[in-house]
Amino acid sequence: MKKQTIFLTGATGHMGHMGLEGLKQLVKHLDVYNLTLLVLPTEHDKEVIAPYEKMEGVNVVYGDLTVYDDVLRCVKGADVVLHVGGMVSLQPIITLNVRLK
Repeated sequence: MKKQTIFLTGATGHMGHMGLEGLKQLVKHLDVYNLTLLVLPTEHDKEVIAPYEKMEGVNVVYGDLTVYDDVLRCVKGADVVLHVGGMVSLQPIITLNVRLK
């Protein structure tokens, strides 16, 4: 049986720790599914995600949740989306202005 792919936003806990806690739980089950993580390309986020980046079954995509093409790259091929980073932003108006094409 083909492993499903989960796309997780907010994995580094940029605005809180729920995404990071979820990631810690999800990597315990990489025998069942693969993970795609959208991570801001900041030094802090790169440091947080580093322990997971080389794990088999984890695909880290550096980008921004407010950039349509970055999200599209992650959504393609995903069976499940866990949008932990949704509607949580230092600049909420930017998050609200992201539209699907």
